[in-house]
Amino acid sequence: MNRASSLQLFQLSALIKRLLADPRRIIAVRVNMHLGQTVRFVDWRDGSLRGGTVMAMKDT
Repeated sequence: MNRASSLQLFQLSALIKRLLADPRRIIAVRVNMHLGQTVRFVDWRDGSLRGGTVMAMKDT
């Protein structure tokens, strides 16, 4: 990744954003998630992996 050009990194970023926004992927995640479930997620502020509990789920 360190050798990738800015254009390549931008293209990769756009592809990842599109995949993460795919409604089929979102539905698949929501079907398998429930209140009280323990989850792990990336804290985008520093890139660290954190643990948490699902406290609420909204429609969006």
